[in-house]
Amino acid sequence: DSRLEFVMPADGQVTLAATSYEGGERGAYSLTIDPAGGAGGATAVAATSGELTLGQTINGRLGQGDTTLRSGEYMNAWTLRGRAGDQIDLRLSSSAFDAYLFISGPNDFSAVNDDADGSDSRLTVTLPADGDYRVVATTYEAGESGAYRLTTARATGAAAAAAAATTPGFDTGVDV
Repeated sequence: DSRLEFVMPADGQVTLAATSYEGGERGAYSLTIDPAGGAGGATAVAATSGELTLGQTINGRLGQGDTTLRSGEYMNAWTLRGRAGDQIDLRLSSSAFDAYLFISGPNDFSAVNDDADGSDSRLTVTLPADGDYRVVATTYEAGESGAYRLTTARATGAAAAAAAATTPGFDTGVDV
């Protein structure tokens, strides 16, 4: 475990980054902020990167301090370990911004969705190979920010049929 004691030099925002000690290490983690040296209650912070698993829901926020796409949109990214043939359903919803979701992985696989239901985004895909896939939650326009919910699940029913019809390897045109 790690611990950092920090005194803010002025009002404003600070970016915290969590990483592993050794290259290639991965896994779930939690980040806790204990204000005023423990005088107040600790606040759990939602992870904005790391490993993503099927069945997981992430409540996150995009905004200042986040990594950006080359075109300026804020983004959060996770690694999803998948197996060939896995049919997955990814959903990104926000009432604060126009959600944009994409996944990329082995064998030049990529899929992207801007609008599934209003300003929400949904991808149902069949993974073409075993390996690590990158799932990115972002906004449609640069400068958009706010809270979001990302859910992952195994595709079932109509979503599984849609996932089976996914054509891997098309160019998303998104540069990260």
